[in-house]
Order: sequence, then structure tokens, then C-alpha cells
Amino acid sequence: MPVTDDYWRGVQPSYKFVKEFFLGQDKDKVKDGAREGKVIPRDVLDSLFLNEAIQFLRLSIINLLAYKYVVKGNYYAWAKATLYYSYFYVINCLLRLQKYAIVHINYYNGSSLIIAIDRSKNNRYYTMKNCRGNQHDLIWKTFERYYPDLISEGIGKFFRDERTKWNYDLFFASQGLDKYSLEQAEVRWRTNFIDPDYYQSRGNPEVDEYYNELMADTGFEEAGAWDLIQHALEKFSNIGLKDALNRILDDISKIESSEDTKEVITSRIKGLL
Repeated sequence: MPVTDDYWRGVQPSYKFVKEFFLGQDKDKVKDGAREGKVIPRDVLDSLFLNEAIQFLRLSIINLLAYKYVVKGNYYAWAKATLYYSYFYVINCLLRLQKYAIVHINYYNGSSLIIAIDRSKNNRYYTMKNCRGNQHDLIWKTFERYYPDLISEGIGKFFRDERTKWNYDLFFASQGLDKYSLEQAEVRWRTNFIDPDYYQSRGNPEVDEYYNELMADTGFEEAGAWDLIQHALEKFSNIGLKDALNRILDDISKIESSEDTKEVITSRIKGLL
């Protein structure tokens, strides 16, 4: 059951996170509630979900800019992981706006609990559920189900595999300063793949083919993250979260990154204000 932008216009974002709501409850009761499918009225969690949507979008943009900065330094393996988290944060933002979350509850005694919260079956209540399986897998698959028009089936698996290879697999990470990685880092830093003019024809078939191949081989990752971020920014504008957009602009002003990339993002946000 989709949640519309109109619905969120009546919600005031909280300054707290979802896990703080559960930290105020007995862990065993929370655990039992997840096992039994306990429901929570939507007005209890809506403001917390909206706050987390804002924070996830901020982090997605910050990580996209961090990716550009890191790749400039030829830290190719870590740049791949950083770009993955730009995706991961924006899909969590959009999932919060469509009533879904995986929540990590870290209790003060050192124990923890991970639960899923979903509102897909009843628009009046959130339902607690046990979180089973790999959380990243679950989040991507849920996103593909909720937003089929924004992402192709299986693309999440590709990005998860890429992150795993370059972040954990010594075979890949050890090649971070090899010729191929240095070349990839160079083109990713030099080229602003989120520039809307990048897609325009340059009038020379050979040059156009080169840039098309560059986008297909390298730039689609950066451009894809930006496409999802733009969708989230538009939803924020529709909802009326202009204060959040202004805070994101302030974040961008404090970050050292590609000035061309910062300019594209800044211009897009200002155009929504």
C-alpha cells in the first residue's frame, strides 16, 4: 500500500531515531513483539521515520561527494565501497518514505537486536517482524519491490558483490594501485558523470561512442546513485522539507570534493527550493 507525498506533509520530523523509541522498552518485550508481529500505531513512528529519511539522504549525498574525493587520491578500493554506501543510504531514505525499515537496537548492556518494521499490509499500523537473513540483501530486494521503476531487478546484487569484492576480498583490494585501478580512479575523478550535459551528443560519432562506452563501463554507478538521490530530493520538495534541503546545502558547503559535482548537486537542490 503506497504512501503518498501528501501523507508526509502532515508529519513533523522528530529529532530522535527509531531505535531510541525501542531503547525505552524492555528488550524481551521488543523481541517477543517482533516474533508475534506486534503492531505500532503509525503516528508513533511516522515522525521518527521522516527524521531518518532526512538523515539517510544527507548521508547519501555526503558519501557521493566523499567518493569523488577518495577516488582523487587513488584509493580505488575504498572509493568503490564509499559509492556503494551512497546507494545504500538513499535506498534506505526512500524505503523510510514507503514505510519500511531495518532497525539496529544497541542496548546499554552491550546486547543488540535487529528487527524489521513494515507497514505494507496495513496503512494504519507498523508491524514488527524478526529480521532474517543478510540485511543488505533484504534492503535491496525490498527496494526493488517497492520501486521497480527506479532500479532494475538484480542491480542491487551487482553492487553488493562489488562492495564485497573491493572491500573484503584481498585479491581485489590488493590491486588498488595497479595500472587498471589507477586508470579507473583517474577517469572517475576527471569526469563529472552526474552533469546533465554529459549525455548530450558532441556531434562526432567516434567521440559520442567513446563517451557512451565510458558511461556504460564506469559512469553508470555514479549517475545511478545521483538518479536515486534526485528522486529523493524531488520527494522532499513535494513533501515540503525545505529546511532539510537547506541543511543539506550547508553540509555540501563544508565538504572538500569535486567542485563540478558539488555544483550540479547544489544547483539541483536550489532549483527545488
